[in-house]
Amino acid sequence: MKSPGRWLTFGAIVFLMSCFFAVRQWRHANAHVETVLTTDFRRGANSEEVIMAELDAVGPEAVDELRAELRRQLTWWDRLQDQALIWLREHGCNWFNDARWSPGRVLSLRKRHALNALLSLGERAAAARPEIEALRSQSQDFGMAVSTLCALSPNDPVTISNAVVVLRKGGHSERSFLIGSFARIWTNPPPHLSALVDALKDSDQGVRSRAVRNLGSYGPQVVNVLPQLLPLLEDPSPQVRPQAAYAVGHIAPSEAARAIGAMLAEQRLNDPSWIDLEPYLLYAELGPRAQAAVPRLEEEFTNPTYQMGTGSIAYALWRVMGETSPRIIDALGKGAESYIQRSQLLSLRGLKEIGPPASNAVPALQRIAQDHRVLLRQMAQEALQSITNLPATTR
Repeated sequence: MKSPGRWLTFGAIVFLMSCFFAVRQWRHANAHVETVLTTDFRRGANSEEVIMAELDAVGPEAVDELRAELRRQLTWWDRLQDQALIWLREHGCNWFNDARWSPGRVLSLRKRHALNALLSLGERAAAARPEIEALRSQSQDFGMAVSTLCALSPNDPVTISNAVVVLRKGGHSERSFLIGSFARIWTNPPPHLSALVDALKDSDQGVRSRAVRNLGSYGPQVVNVLPQLLPLLEDPSPQVRPQAAYAVGHIAPSEAARAIGAMLAEQRLNDPSWIDLEPYLLYAELGPRAQAAVPRLEEEFTNPTYQMGTGSIAYALWRVMGETSPRIIDALGKGAESYIQRSQLLSLRGLKEIGPPASNAVPALQRIAQDHRVLLRQMAQEALQSITNLPATTR
């Protein structure tokens, strides 16, 4: 019988050899597609706008690239590496619990990212239907596959009929994904919007939260659903209330005072991880009408707990107060280089809006203008043009 040391050496050798083959396998020929497939969907970390810019940069060929990813299968080397990782973890090497070391888990994540990208492309991705249909048999991706299939033909009567059935009577996975993707699939309020409104009363807080977020995406176009949204300002779930506050203010600016009051209450009492960037989006959108939020914004601006979100806070302060002080410019410059892309985009928009007074942020913008992601480069260049009054550079 081999000693534990020899087994560990054997496992390490198999692992290193498998890593070489895994890295060579996963790397995609198209850099834009690879950016999409390796994105990080941690809460708020990435923006749909960034993903769409990468897909648009590829053009129609993006669909073929994503279809190929959905067809990809594990090689025997990948399976061997997964087995070696299991063995190493069983023998105390917990460092290898990270998903990035497992080809099986990496492939699963990449397929989910490919599905998300095809959903975003919508009708332009109609050719991918066979690959998406094949994934419906895999329980892990079933709900997402159902939503993506709806996006391929959103106005087809059969699709709409099936979607309504899923929204009202489907399993938890498919309902959650379809409700969470509703506004991306039907970019304008569709005739079957009532099926989404019904989800506001669902017993699952995650479903209610997704329904509120998607209804809010339509803005004033769905002001008629305001009576159904207002009670959710006092929903028992801390996951739902901030979404409801933002949705109310976005859909009905006349209810700005109520929305701001509800959001401020959430900021005082709720876990920041549930609230995300919704307060800053709401206050920035309402602008000077959100003066009541300034004391809270000032408090968060200097609180280390909110350090990663200071760019978003600074953007809200700029939109509400019109302040262009060095502290605001500095915070926007740091926010523009944040790993949280939604915060990056807000910060970049703020710097572009401020223009020449934001000259201290030029070094940060010049660095972002070299970023490998299309939208971030473009927005940094537009902000630089606004600040320096020089023509934008096309990259």
